[in-house]
Amino acid sequence: MTCSTAIRAVVLATVTGLCLPALAEDVPAGTEAGVPVRTTVPAERAGTDSEAVPGIALGVEHLDIIVESELLSVRSRRTDPDGVLIEASAVFARLNGKASVEGTVLSYERSQDGAVMTLDFADGQVRASGLVLGALPDFAPKSAASLWLSANAISVLTGTVAAQGEDGIWTFTLDDRLRPQFDLDLYVNGKQVDDFRAEPRTIGPVLLVPLEAVVRELGHALEREGNIVSVRRIQDAARLTLDLSTGLVTVNGTPRGVTPNIAYVDPASLLLPFTAVETLTGTHITLAPGSNRIDVVLDDRLAGGALPGERVVDEAAATGFTPESLEFQVSDRGPAIASFDSRFRDYNTTLRYETVGGVASVPELAPGWVSLDVRSLGGWVGSAGDASTRFRELSGIDQTRIRGATYRRQSEADGTLLAVAAGVPLSGSQVVSANVARPVFSGFAGGARLISGDGTREIGLSGALAGDGGDSRAVFSLQREVDRPGSETGLKGVFLSGDLGLFDGPRGTDVDVRARAQARYKLSEEIGFNATASYDGERFSQPGGLGGDGAGVPDFEGVLGDGLGARFVGTVSADWRSFRHWGPVSGVSAGARAAYARTGGERGSEAIAGGASVRGRVASLGVDVTVDADLSRQTGLAGETTTANGINVRAFKRFAWGTAQATYTAVTTDGVTGQRFVSNVQASPIRRNLGRGATVAAGPSASVVWTPDEVFARLGATLSANSGQAFGTRLNVQGQVSALQSVDPEDSRTGFLAGVFASYDLTRSLRLEANYFDDLQGVRDVSVALRGRITFNDPRKHTRPRDGLGILQGKVFLD
Repeated sequence: MTCSTAIRAVVLATVTGLCLPALAEDVPAGTEAGVPVRTTVPAERAGTDSEAVPGIALGVEHLDIIVESELLSVRSRRTDPDGVLIEASAVFARLNGKASVEGTVLSYERSQDGAVMTLDFADGQVRASGLVLGALPDFAPKSAASLWLSANAISVLTGTVAAQGEDGIWTFTLDDRLRPQFDLDLYVNGKQVDDFRAEPRTIGPVLLVPLEAVVRELGHALEREGNIVSVRRIQDAARLTLDLSTGLVTVNGTPRGVTPNIAYVDPASLLLPFTAVETLTGTHITLAPGSNRIDVVLDDRLAGGALPGERVVDEAAATGFTPESLEFQVSDRGPAIASFDSRFRDYNTTLRYETVGGVASVPELAPGWVSLDVRSLGGWVGSAGDASTRFRELSGIDQTRIRGATYRRQSEADGTLLAVAAGVPLSGSQVVSANVARPVFSGFAGGARLISGDGTREIGLSGALAGDGGDSRAVFSLQREVDRPGSETGLKGVFLSGDLGLFDGPRGTDVDVRARAQARYKLSEEIGFNATASYDGERFSQPGGLGGDGAGVPDFEGVLGDGLGARFVGTVSADWRSFRHWGPVSGVSAGARAAYARTGGERGSEAIAGGASVRGRVASLGVDVTVDADLSRQTGLAGETTTANGINVRAFKRFAWGTAQATYTAVTTDGVTGQRFVSNVQASPIRRNLGRGATVAAGPSASVVWTPDEVFARLGATLSANSGQAFGTRLNVQGQVSALQSVDPEDSRTGFLAGVFASYDLTRSLRLEANYFDDLQGVRDVSVALRGRITFNDPRKHTRPRDGLGILQGKVFLD
C-alpha cells in the first residue's frame, strides 16, 4: 500500500459482524468542472468551518448530488480551479450515519455495519474501528477537523462508490458488501440451516437472526416462558436468559446487562438482533462480504485455539521450561478460570482449567473445561483435554465438542490445512443445582479434514461409536465451493457438499447418503436467482446422532429418531432491486421464494411454503418500509393438514434525535388470526463530559403495543454514567438506571432496572470487580470477582525468516 495511490483495503468489522468495503478509488482531478451550481452564499454565513479549511475560495456554492438514489442539494467550496470540497453532513444523514468532530479527528459511525471510521486532519490517516488503513492521497494537513471533505474522502468514510456523470452530478452508492441481499442464507458452523418459520432479515441497520434455528443446530436447549427466553449452552453448560420486554440478560441467574436494539425483537418467531443471539449462544455472527451468507461460528473460547501465529528462531528452541504468565478469575457465581502460559524447547503451551460453578457452588467445582494447548515451532498445533472442533473434523457425524485430542497443521507451500480430532464426545449436560450444570461425555468420535489453502475444497473422514457400543458409523465427506465475485452477470457461485455413511447397529448394516447443492445466478445487475436442494438419507435424518439428542440420550436410535425417514428440502428464490426513482419511492427491491420439504417415515410430513417481500424508501419522508407475506401448508402422512399465512409490515426512520420504528403482524393458523402492532421511539442519548474522562448520558423512549385483546403503552428513560478517572486511576464506576412507566390509567406502574459495575486495581496485575443489580422492587443481586494476571517472563518475540524471505536486494524508492 502506498500513499501515491488510492487506499485499497477490505476490513472486517468485529462489532456487528458485517463487512467494510474496499476503500474508494481516487477521484480524478479536474473532473469537477460543470457541476450544476444553484446559489452562492457568502463565506461568513457558512459558520466557522472556513477556519479549518485554509486556502478556500471566498464563496459557498450549492450543488446537486445523488446519495443512494436520492437527490440532495449540498454546500460546496472550491479549493482551487480543480478541487471541490463538499459539506458532508447531508450525505451522512442520508446514510443514517453519525458524525462527530474532536480536535483534528473526524469520526463517522456507519449504520450499515457499526464500523467507526475516522479521518485525522493532521496527517490524513484513515482508521476503521481503530485499525490504520493508510493516508488519503494528496491530503493537505489542517489544524482542525471539519465536515468539508473531498468526494474521495466521503467515499472512504461512508463505504460508498463515488462517480461523476456526464452532467457533472456526483453519485454516491453504497458498496454491495454493505447492502444485504434480499435472501439471507444462514450457516451454523459451516452447515446451512433452513427455518421457513423465521428467516433472517434486516430492519434498518439491525440484522435479525432466528434464535431457535441457531440453538437447535448447536445442540443447545431452549425454553420459553412468556417473555423470558432461556438457553442452556451445551458447550459450557451455562444458562443464559433474555427478557424480551426489557432486554435484560442474566448468566447463571446473575443479571449482566441489557442487550441493544431489543425493540426490534419479533417475539412470535424469536427473531432477535444478532448481538442478542451471539450472547445467548456463545457465537460470532458475520455477514460474508459480497454475498447473502450469514455465518454463525462458535466463539474462540468455545471453539478451541487458533493456528500458530509466531515462528521463532532456532536458538529459542533450546530453552528449558519457562513460565510466561498466569491469568485467573475467581467469582462467587463462577466459573473459576485459570490459564497458564509457558514454553519448553520447541513448544509454547497453554494450560486452561475452568469449573462449572463459582465459589458459591464449592461442592460443584468439578472441571467444566480442562485443556492443554500446544503450539510447536515446527508449525503444528495440538491439544489434549476439552476441545471444540472448528475445522469441521467431526461434521460428518454432527459433533463439535469432545474430551480428547486434536492436531492441525497448515502447509506453508500452498496453505493446505490438515485437522484431526478424536475423543469422547459431549452427549448432554447434568443439572446439579439451580444455576450449575455439568457436561456429560460418552462414546467415541474421531475424524480428519483436509482443507485447501483457499478454503474452496474439503475432504474428510469421521467415525463414531455410541457409549453402549451398540451403534457405530463411518462417514466420508466432500465439499466444493466456487465463487465468482468479479462477474457482473451469470453464475455467481456454487456450493456442493456430500456425505457417504456406513452405519452398523441393532437395525443392521446400512449405507446412506447426505447431499446439499446451492447455486446463485445473476441475470442482470437488478435481478438475481438462488436455488438450494438438500437430501438427508434416513440414517442421517435421525436427530439423535452420536450422544443422542443433546439431552442425554446415549444412542443413535433415540426416541426422537423413531419413525423418521429420509428428508428432502428444495428452495428457489428471486430478487429484484431497482436503481430508479418510482415517484416518491426510491431504493425499491422485491423478492419471492418457494420451498418444498418432505420427510418420510411413520412420523413424516410434507410441507409447501412461499413468500414475497417488498422494500422501499419514501424519500420525502425518509422512511424505510418492508412488507413480508408468507404462506405455508403442511400435511402429515396420516392426512392431517395445517395451513398458515401471515403478513408483516415494518417502517423505520432515523432522525437527528433518534429512531422510530413500527411493526404490524397478522398470522392466521387454521382459520385463527392473531394480530399485533408494536411501535417504538428511541431518542439518542444526550452525553455530557464532566472532566477526567467522566461522562453522563440520558435518553428517553416510548413504545405502544396493540393486540385485539389489549393496548399497552409505556414510557421509558435511561440514565448512564461512567466515572472515568474522577476517583483516581485505580477505581472506575459505571452505572445505569432505566425507568419504564406504563400509561394504562387503570394499571399505572413504574418499573426500574438499576445496575452498578465497579472495578478497582489492587495492583498492576490484580483487579477486584463488583456487579450490583436492583429492580427497586425487592429483587436485587450482588456478585464479586477477582481477576489477575501474573507475568513471569515475556513471551517469545523472535521470528524465524522463511526461505527466500528477509533479505532486501536492489534499489528501494520511497514514493
